[in-house]
Amino acid sequence: TLVIKKAVYDMSGVSFSDKTVTYSREEYGIEISGKLPDGVSVSYTGNGKISVGSYQVVASFVGDGENYEPIPDMSATLTIEPFTVSGISFNDMAFDYDGEEKSIFVTGTVPTDVKVIYEGNGKTDVGSYVVTVRFETENESYGEFPILSATLTINKGTYVPVFENKTVSFNGKAHSIFVEGEIPAGISVTYVGNGVTIPGTYTVTAVFTTDGRYNDIANVSATIVIELGTYESPASDFEYSTRADGTLQITGYLGTDIAIVIPKTILGTKVTSIATEAFKNNEIITYIYISDEITNIGNSAFAFSSLEVVRFGNNIKVIGASAFKGTDIKTAELPATLTAIGSGAFASTKLESITLSFIGGSHTSSNSFLGYVFGASNYAANEANVPATLESVTLNSACTEIPAYAFWGCSGIKEIIIGGAVKTIGNSAFSGCSSLRSIYIPASVTDIPANANAYDSPFYNASQDMLVVFESAEVSNMGRYALHINDVKRALSVYGKTYSDYLANK
Repeated sequence: TLVIKKAVYDMSGVSFSDKTVTYSREEYGIEISGKLPDGVSVSYTGNGKISVGSYQVVASFVGDGENYEPIPDMSATLTIEPFTVSGISFNDMAFDYDGEEKSIFVTGTVPTDVKVIYEGNGKTDVGSYVVTVRFETENESYGEFPILSATLTINKGTYVPVFENKTVSFNGKAHSIFVEGEIPAGISVTYVGNGVTIPGTYTVTAVFTTDGRYNDIANVSATIVIELGTYESPASDFEYSTRADGTLQITGYLGTDIAIVIPKTILGTKVTSIATEAFKNNEIITYIYISDEITNIGNSAFAFSSLEVVRFGNNIKVIGASAFKGTDIKTAELPATLTAIGSGAFASTKLESITLSFIGGSHTSSNSFLGYVFGASNYAANEANVPATLESVTLNSACTEIPAYAFWGCSGIKEIIIGGAVKTIGNSAFSGCSSLRSIYIPASVTDIPANANAYDSPFYNASQDMLVVFESAEVSNMGRYALHINDVKRALSVYGKTYSDYLANK
């Protein structure tokens, strides 16, 4: 009997192995590896799994059942492991305080069906805070999520103020400058020097304080420049009347501005005078600019007013007696056009500096001593009437003579600037000027007639340390006693120096 047995398929090149994957909401399965013999096909039972777990997968084979032995099934295990958080970080972060809420967040990709919950975020104030993050999901296919923590730090903020210089035109009103932009909450600023009205240059300082949420802020300063410009106070601010020559004189002030400019004309008519007592006892004005059209300032025109600053135009000829008596002006720069000034024009003031066209009441007045304009009746009363505050006297280009005894007893004066038109310095002119340490004599001075005795010297009884610097290399008409400061001592003298040299070595 001939027996033909069924053949056996060679499955040695086919394998079916276990497989492990990580949950990802996708279907997973296992397939055979290798090449099936010709005529053999395979089908699977147990594939297409999604959820976490272990599953038995069976590979079943079908071949030529008449001529080949059946092929045994193969089995393998499909394992779907839980998803775990990876590739996600939660790091410390620091911010500068700016009043806004600060938070820190995880970085990396979090599955869409996982909820991220933060605790400790949304901080505003300066400090260090622990922030935690936890993950929640209803999907049981995920593994356990860790609780992460990090430190949120809010450092003190840094504020850099912008405080710019400002140039404005005088308009009779107060001017101020302020820090630009919005100042953050928690910072306050006060200003020192704001609210200035009169022409000039002023430094304004911004002073900052913080509530601890910002680093300390250094004071910053800026400059306000108020330029005079062409402003004139309104005509309606003044009372006025017509003079004999048809021009107008100011007789009173009706305005409320503390700083004023006398108008050059009112209704087309020139304003040439400020009348007697026009501003007397006025408690409003602190600054006045007297226009170039004004030639005459009457007696007591500003006496006992609140005036602090006066600027004279270039055409003043006469200033009346007691014109500025009892005011708070600190400086008076009288123009070279001035021809006469009344007794006590600056009496009872606290002048620190004054510029003069002559010493006394006029170029030819017998009252040729400094104290005259402060109310003194003779040169011996200089010390009693010249303000103790007066330290600097300038003689402008109109002054041609420093009379005898001009500065007698003016012990507080530290500086006398002699203009280039002065020709003569009289006897004892600076006697008793004990605070005057040096003086410059311009080349225009050719006559110091001190010949009779030491008492004739302009510097007799002045400072023991007096230095006299001459611009001329020699002074031919200088008297033999010109430089005596007492009977036995002479002032130190230097010749042939420029004023710049003098200032450089003063």
